[in-house]
Parts: sequence; structure tokens; C-alpha cells
Amino acid sequence: MRIYAPEDFHTLADWAVYLRDLQVPIPPILSTFEIWSTMATGSTAIVTTYLYRMSIVGSYLLALVLCYPSRPRAVAAFLVALPSMWGTVIVHPGNPQVYDVVYPFLVLAFVGLLTILKHRDWLPPRLVIPLSCLAGVVLASAELSRPFVLYLMPLLLVGGILVIRPLGRPSCVAFVLPLVLISGLWHLHLVAAHGQLLWTNHSGFNLVRAWSDTPTPILVPEPDAVPIAPGRWGNLNTPEHLANSRILQAAVLGQVARYPGHAATEALQKVFDFATAPTAIYTHTPDQPALVVYRAVSLLLFLLLFANALLLFLLFLEAPKRAVTLLAEPQNILICVAISSLVFLALGEAEEEARLVLSVLPMVAGLPIASRPSTEENPQRRLSVVGMLLCGVALMAASPAIDLWRARPIDFGTRQWALLIGGL
Repeated sequence: MRIYAPEDFHTLADWAVYLRDLQVPIPPILSTFEIWSTMATGSTAIVTTYLYRMSIVGSYLLALVLCYPSRPRAVAAFLVALPSMWGTVIVHPGNPQVYDVVYPFLVLAFVGLLTILKHRDWLPPRLVIPLSCLAGVVLASAELSRPFVLYLMPLLLVGGILVIRPLGRPSCVAFVLPLVLISGLWHLHLVAAHGQLLWTNHSGFNLVRAWSDTPTPILVPEPDAVPIAPGRWGNLNTPEHLANSRILQAAVLGQVARYPGHAATEALQKVFDFATAPTAIYTHTPDQPALVVYRAVSLLLFLLLFANALLLFLLFLEAPKRAVTLLAEPQNILICVAISSLVFLALGEAEEEARLVLSVLPMVAGLPIASRPSTEENPQRRLSVVGMLLCGVALMAASPAIDLWRARPIDFGTRQWALLIGGL
């Protein structure tokens, strides 16, 4: 949201005031890093270039690592990763929000850490507590990269505890503590200072844009909604904007309650449209032939996601009293997060589906498969440490090969493709 710019803040006191007053859906952690980066280097490149690139490539590398030890799955994931990444590079410059690609990277990193902790027979005991703590930090960061993730936190928290509980109480405490100190304190501040639980005062406006047949209710005047600098959006960081967001949200939910059949049909249509991976964002309408492959691969991946979500639901019906134990399997957690993210993004926003798809696509690129929880320590399911180190090196090699900030679509030469394929 182009309300603020990192160069508006010159001291740590300015940054503290910004966080104190923040109500709009600007990710607090990512924006903090942008502000600090600007203070230290005069540029946001640490976040908007390097973290951005690392998140795109790193998400697909993590998806491949999570396929281990199934070589057929890894080969299939590799084949879908190439057009998916290429499509990202072509589509996302239309509105390149960093959190679009950081969110799936954090989710996959969280699932990867849980996988390491679950199949831990090779893991040195001294690393168990630090990795549990890191899983909590990563999960808290993911929650503060998308407002709707708060609704998924009970599921993610239960899944994390089920995986980590066999490691002992200190590991569970190490996992939960960062969630309390990062996510918990931030939401406590929002409730105390602004009377809002989610870190957004704009969700109603997004909803009414997605559900455009909702009659427009009477809104509260927003006298302070003037740009704080030329060329910026109006200042939406006001209590009046929160009140209007709630009015619009109530109007949409009321319309859905009055016409549930029509709402269900429209919701299914929105989910299907999302799954077809649109590529146009406002005036950015790329037409490269490669996008045909990108859209076909995306649709296939989302159909597989729907099938696995159905399978997971059937496993739930098989033993409802023990259904919570399904969350002890990291792949099941990933499926739940992916399908929930798809539904929230498809139903909660309109006109920007092309970039929103990029937040879900990496989660399904590794072809996660629903299954009953496994309790045995199978050495064949160990994550390859050497493989992860090689992925890290390849990530550093592949990231600079992708110039994501050109105004035009990217031309991949032989060297760029060699680096990209080497990275995967």
C-alpha cells in the first residue's frame, strides 16, 4: 500500500511511532526490515531485491527438498518448478509485492523444520531446541506476512506441538515462546491500541471488491484520508477506515446470508478462476507463449491440491476422534495451509488474482500427499543434509540470475537457464 515510503523514517523513534500507529495491512516485520535497510544503506535492496529473489527460488528449492526420498516426486516437482518460476518472473512485475513470495517461503520453511524435527534420528540433540525455536520464529513471521494466517494459527500451533511434543517440554516451550513474543504481543498491541485483532483495517474494502454485487452501505466520513506526500495513496491508517471496513464486511456477509445459493455458486466460480492462474494485473498483460504452459501446470497443481484436500477430509471421517493426529504429519499441515490460503485469497480479493496465485503455487509445487501420520523413525525419510547444503549453494547461484525488477519481461539466455536449472 503506497501510503508510506521507507525514506519517510529517519530515526528509530520514527520507526517506533510508525509501528505504534500502524493499522493498515502492511506487514510489520517486512516493512521494519525495509525501513532499517534504508536507514543503514539508503536502499531497500536487502528486502526488495535480495530477499525477494531468495524467496522465489528458495520456495521451489524447499518444495523439492520436501519431496525426499521419493525420486519420482522430486523429478515431477522439478518439471513443474521451471514453468512456475518462469511464470512468476513474467507475471509478478505487474505488482511485485514482496510478501507475495515471502509468505510461501516461510510456510515451506516451517514445514521443512517440522519434517526435520519429526524424522530426527540423525539430528544432534543439541540442535533440537534451537530448531524448535526457529520453527516458532518462522511461523510467527509467516503469520505477520498475511493477515488471514491468524485464522490458521490454531491448526498450525497444534500441528507444531504434535510434532515437537515427543522431543520434550523444553522444545515445546522453545517453539511456543517466539509465537507469544512476536505474534502474540503484536496482536495484543493492536487490540489495546486500535480495537482490532487482525493486522488490517482494510479487509472489508477487499471483500466488497471481490463481491461486487453487494449493495453499498452508508460509510463514515474519513476526513484524514489525504495523502501524506504527493503521489501516494490517501492515508488509510485511521480509525474511520477501520469502522468503514467493518461496515463493508458486515454488508458482504449479510448479502451472503440472504442469498446463500448464489453466494456458493459465485464462490466456486471464484475458486475455479483462481485455479486457472490468471496472468494479467491491471495494465500489465503479458502474452508470452510460455504462459500457456505456466497456466496449464498451475491448474494441474491446484487440481492435485483439491484431490489431496478431499483425501485428507476422508481420512478425517475415517476416525474423527483421532483426526487431530493427522496434523502430526507435516505434509498434511502443508495441504491444509495451501487449500486454506487459496480459499481466503480467491474469495477475499479481486482483480489481483495473478499475483495472489504466486503465494500458493510454491506450496503445491512439491506435490504434497495426504497421509496418515507416521510414527516410526525411518532412516530413508531423513532429509539429506548434503542435499540441503547443495540447495543453499545453488540458491545463491541462481538468485542473481533472475533480474526481477526490469520493466519488461525477462529474456532468459543460455547462462541464466543453466544457473536456474542448476539451482533446482
